Amino acid sequence: MPNAAAEPLIDRFRDTIEELVGSDAGKNARFGVAVSGGPDSMALLWLTHSAFPGRALAATVDHGLRPEARREAEMVAAWCAGQGIDHDILTLDEPITGNIQSEARRARYAQLHRWCQEKAVDWLLTAHHANDQMETM
Repeated sequence: MPNAAAEPLIDRFRDTIEELVGSDAGKNARFGVAVSGGPDSMALLWLTHSAFPGRALAATVDHGLRPEARREAEMVAAWCAGQGIDHDILTLDEPITGNIQSEARRARYAQLHRWCQEKAVDWLLTAHHANDQMETM
């Protein structure tokens, strides 16, 4: 359970999400969080789980591009297990070819879209920090 100092942040996050999705939808929605294991996505997962207990699920995509990626995904899975959060490690159907960043993004979102359908996830949340945005540019 979050400490009292975190409550205003959690309340603000919940209010913002409910404003975005509609308060009625927000009261029953299931939220999927794409989690890489980095601080931005781990913080988003923690906030979602804290704001919407029992309605946050997580998925980590292992693109198969880096040897340490599986260990990172397993670290996320272990953390989620300790918090009681449903977590899946998704792998790609085909190897990434061509423009690695562009194709990895396309494949990642295709896997996440299928996962959302399979898990009856209403909203997919992703986290990005300034360096992610610079890479996109």
